Amino acid sequence: MQMEDSTHIMVTICEDANCDNEFPYFDQSDFDELNWGTHLPHWHQDGKYVFVTFRLHDSLPQEKLQWLYEEKESWLKRHPQPWNEKTTKEYIDKFGKAVDKWLDSHFGECLLKKTSNRKIVENALLFFGGKRYELIASVVMPNHVHMLIKLNEEHKLIDIMRSTKSYTAKKINENENRTGPVWQSESYDRLIRDQKHFDNVVRYIIANNKDLAWVKASIVADCVSQSEN
Repeated sequence: MQMEDSTHIMVTICEDANCDNEFPYFDQSDFDELNWGTHLPHWHQDGKYVFVTFRLHDSLPQEKLQWLYEEKESWLKRHPQPWNEKTTKEYIDKFGKAVDKWLDSHFGECLLKKTSNRKIVENALLFFGGKRYELIASVVMPNHVHMLIKLNEEHKLIDIMRSTKSYTAKKINENENRTGPVWQSESYDRLIRDQKHFDNVVRYIIANNKDLAWVKASIVADCVSQSEN
């Protein structure tokens, strides 16, 4: 459902967002589908919700990247892989939140600020959402993308992100008559822990840009309340 009403300030998510009989949240006992990126673990668990952020290749200034590199190197020396859940959370809290703050500064060329480029990504998310995963919510910002999806057993998260980035990069480069990288190679992803986490992620996606955010109708239908506070 496209969130078009600019008066929507507070969103209450349906308590029955989980309408099937499966438990759709992170299973702490299941670490079988674990893939490592450059520095981040990427867990795939069939039937689970996952929140993913991926960004343009120039979305962070060099001085921030240098700080991030130095801090990561120091932290990683003290926390050798593989990581457990607690260490993974510490990594995300320390570095992921800093990156989110920088992304919101809209650094870089911001290719996705152009409507035609944004539509390429939005349409791809919706298209693949009907084939490779269930798309719950998404928003395309000027230099990054947030999406909440439900995984299935036929398509692994690492493959979903690889194909999504490859397809949209090719289309954006064609649209801009340019060559070269479009996306950062690694994405940030986190399996949803519980209903509260799910609700907070949906609200966060909408809060990024309530006029551009897309949310699956069954999740918020008849459950959106307006507030002047």
